Amino acid sequence: MISKPVWALSAAHFSFNWFYYTMIAWLPSLFNSWMSLSLHVSATLAILPSVASFIMATVAGSFVDNLISSKRMTITQARKFAQTLGFLVPAVCLTGVGAMMLSSIDMTMSVPRVVALVLLTGAFGFGAWSRAGLFCN
Repeated sequence: MISKPVWALSAAHFSFNWFYYTMIAWLPSLFNSWMSLSLHVSATLAILPSVASFIMATVAGSFVDNLISSKRMTITQARKFAQTLGFLVPAVCLTGVGAMMLSSIDMTMSVPRVVALVLLTGAFGFGAWSRAGLFCN
């Protein structure tokens, strides 16, 4: 276990899983308490980020495989590219959600709700790029 790439992949895999499963468990409660949505609507909206993750994982995997097979990037470069997208974009999206939570924005209005949902969905969707970086061999 002295291989730095193995440690990096292990850390990336752990980080993505921690983010993903924590958010899945947390989203319906967030929508219910922060956005004042009914539990039924909260549960329905909470599926959108997972759908975005599924779709983006398919796109990201194909895209990264194409980069490697066309020799435009080495496996290491493709991993780094995918990991960068998979962690940087969700960090920006979640920072935006955090800023909204700390501000005095009225979350009972529809526009802030849509913005928050788009940011959370974007965080999940682009988080799937970390899987393309982890599993591209």
